[in-house]
Amino acid sequence: HLEPINHAGSTAWMIDQAISSEGNSFARALKCLQEARKTGVLASKIDKYCSVLECLYAINKEHKKNIADITAAFIGTDSEDRDDIRNHMREAYGVRSDGSHGDNLKYLKQNDTEQLKALSTMVDNYVRSVFRRVICQDSLNHDSTPESKANTRAYFQTLMHAIYPPEVS
Repeated sequence: HLEPINHAGSTAWMIDQAISSEGNSFARALKCLQEARKTGVLASKIDKYCSVLECLYAINKEHKKNIADITAAFIGTDSEDRDDIRNHMREAYGVRSDGSHGDNLKYLKQNDTEQLKALSTMVDNYVRSVFRRVICQDSLNHDSTPESKANTRAYFQTLMHAIYPPEVS
C-alpha cells in the first residue's frame, strides 16, 4: 500500500518503501513517473511517461496501439478528445522508440522543439489523469504474477474494445 505524505505543500509517496515491500504496478509506475519528472531530456521524459502507462495497463503486445487506444478510451471525454489523445500518444510512443533506440527523433523532422515540449506536457497531463483514476481502483494494482497482470490487462482491453472494437480478420 502506498502512503502519501505531505511535505511543504506537496504530496509525496513513499515509493522506495512500497517497491521494496510489494513491487506492485502502482509503485513501479510511480517510480517511472518520478524519473520522468527528474529529467530535462524531453525524449527521456516521454519515454518514462510511456513506461508508466505500459506498467499500469499491463501491456504485453502492440504497445503503440494499446497505449494510445487504452489512454483515449480511459480518459477521453468525447470522440474528438479521444482522437487527440490517440494521436498524441502515437506521437509520444514514436518519440519513445526513436529515443530509446538512439535514433534521431523523426518527430523533429516535422515539428520543432516547442512542439516537442508541448507534446511532453500533454502526455504528462494524460498520465496524471490516468493515475488519478487508476490509483483509486485497488483491483488494478497488479503484482508480477501472470494471473494478476492478465486481470488488469483484461480490464483495460475490455474498456478499449468498447470504444475501438477489434478488427475482424
